[in-house]
Amino acid sequence: MISMQRFANALAAGAAVGATFLFAVLAERFGLNSLLAVFASSIALIVAVPSSNASRLRNVVAGHSIALGLSIVAMTCLPGMEYSIPLAAATTIVIMLCFDVVHPPALGTPLIVASQSHSIQELGIVLIVGLVGLATLKMLLKIANGDLDLPWTSRSAIPSKEDGSSSYSEIPKSPVIRTVAMPSDTNPAGDIFGGWLMWQMDFAAGSVAARRARGRCATVAVEAMTFIRPVTVGDEISIFEKKTEVGRTSMKISIEAWRRSREDIKTEKVTEAIFTFVAIDKQRKPRAIPSDD
Repeated sequence: MISMQRFANALAAGAAVGATFLFAVLAERFGLNSLLAVFASSIALIVAVPSSNASRLRNVVAGHSIALGLSIVAMTCLPGMEYSIPLAAATTIVIMLCFDVVHPPALGTPLIVASQSHSIQELGIVLIVGLVGLATLKMLLKIANGDLDLPWTSRSAIPSKEDGSSSYSEIPKSPVIRTVAMPSDTNPAGDIFGGWLMWQMDFAAGSVAARRARGRCATVAVEAMTFIRPVTVGDEISIFEKKTEVGRTSMKISIEAWRRSREDIKTEKVTEAIFTFVAIDKQRKPRAIPSDD
């Protein structure tokens, strides 16, 4: 029987092939040979490392949009100038850094604009269509991997009350750890310190990492942590492992924290984050993670 994960992987591969074919047709139809190279790089990045910061939908869309806009401005204001496209590429890098946008394939967009004889309007339309295609691919991959919260993909069974919280309690599975927020863990306002909650999540992720790596691991990075709602004294906190991606010496572990009031059965997501760990030996040097056989 085919597992859901294998089915999701097959769906992701099929979406990548379909998207590449779409860009190939666009490139052939409009004579934009370099279009396929740029967007194929984006496709490869999105499919190969979906959890990477560079693969985030925000970065994909913003990166190509910034590059396209600056390229059009450069070609319009400085037509025929040899330095117009290098200037557009350099400005794109600066703007992307200012807005914390990371998507390297977008830097190829100015080359498309410079190397083609089409009008700016035609190039803009084709690139926007390509951008919509990339965004659609990213959304399909998120749905396939269960990372997109949709009513029909909910894995829960506990409807919440009509108090503005999420429609379902989408708890992944059994918690890695469970604890209770105590008065000693609060700030002057009476809310639980965010650092305390982050420590609990790191502790849980470290337990998962050590079990998977069969040995000592070290935390090297924490990504995309957003606090959705506060935690108060007496709340029961459950920390869940949502997904683990394993490389040669490192792994990315997606962790979610959920709260439950002592007097209620409803659970609410508090925050989530991605923890990166490196497996290390007795000399604290990176070591290979054994296969999960």
